[in-house]
Amino acid sequence: MHFARYLRCFRLCLQWLPGLLLSSLVLASELRPLTLDLHGTVGVARTLAAGVAYRPNDAEAQAAGRNWSDRLDNRIGLQATWKAAEHWALTSQWLLHRNGLNEVQGEFPVAYLAWQPSPQFEARFGRFRQVLFLTTDSFDIGYAHPWVRPPAELHTLVGEMTALEGVQLRYRQPVGDYLGTVTAHLAKASLKRPSYENVNRRNFGLALTLSDPYLTLQAAAIYADAQLNMPAIDRVGQLVAAQNPDVAREYLVGPVSGLWYGGLGMRYERAGWMLMSEIGATQLQRISLRDRVGWYLTLGHTWGNWTPYVTYARNRTTSPLQESRLSGPAAQAANALLARRDSNQQTWSLGVRWDFAAGMALKAQWDSVRPETYGLQASPLPAGRSRFEVFSLVMDWAF
Repeated sequence: MHFARYLRCFRLCLQWLPGLLLSSLVLASELRPLTLDLHGTVGVARTLAAGVAYRPNDAEAQAAGRNWSDRLDNRIGLQATWKAAEHWALTSQWLLHRNGLNEVQGEFPVAYLAWQPSPQFEARFGRFRQVLFLTTDSFDIGYAHPWVRPPAELHTLVGEMTALEGVQLRYRQPVGDYLGTVTAHLAKASLKRPSYENVNRRNFGLALTLSDPYLTLQAAAIYADAQLNMPAIDRVGQLVAAQNPDVAREYLVGPVSGLWYGGLGMRYERAGWMLMSEIGATQLQRISLRDRVGWYLTLGHTWGNWTPYVTYARNRTTSPLQESRLSGPAAQAANALLARRDSNQQTWSLGVRWDFAAGMALKAQWDSVRPETYGLQASPLPAGRSRFEVFSLVMDWAF
């Protein structure tokens, strides 16, 4: 287990964090109001089968195996908002977590200057979250979610690229008995990993939300033009090009225009009941990038401080997984690539949340995961096994 390594980083943060808080409080008292929010999650997870490692996102390297592991959920964050002037505010979120390279690092997923000349309109300039999911603004704040972690089958659609840099506009207006919100952005984004690089030269997003005290409905879409560097895909594409250049254009990456992501979400809470569901889909213009649909449905009920819940989630590859237009080594390479990109997977989850103190919650969750071929995992299941179980236990807090 990696408790020792994580605790060393945690102790290092605690050495300078009090000084940061004290300095911020001094600024708040001498200048203008400063709001500080501390949030985090500590937890462990394990699979209940030998030879199986569980990944909650197929774009990331970290996984939990048969032994208890802290790789999936541990993180700590500090968000600060400084009211710089009557209509201006600075917001920044610092996050220490394990990234997609399986490294514990600190980063700033949110850092923007907000201009709010009226209660209805706000403009943000800087770094902010994409708008696709209901959990957008609280993506790394586990305390804000009912589950141990958001359902993997949906949230894997965007991988690690959740932070954008540019301009975001938000307008709110009553619509009958509801509050209507329109959120739009024009931004760019980039992510570099040893096996690939993704640079969104243009990223446009639009989200429409209707809400009242009980119900939230959202529809969102993102369009992007990207420059993709993926050597493993290019090697297959070049082999295909030697046999059929027309087919190769469906594999080779590089500059790719017209990437689409769409999402629909609903959350209903009343009389202790919670019903929450989202569906998302991608259209990525290349067979080698695979188009997918992901969705989940969660039902829970609160009795006092306890909230048991059940979730069903599914991810399905909608682009072809077999290449019949080629022959020989080109066909073998293309089909091997497509087989590795088969993300078909479904999961049943049972969990319980206990809000044992103000701003603190314990959660336990059992997942029964059934991948088809690879699913979201790094390798197929051992022979004779069609599913495996994962058990997770975490503590979330937000102050």
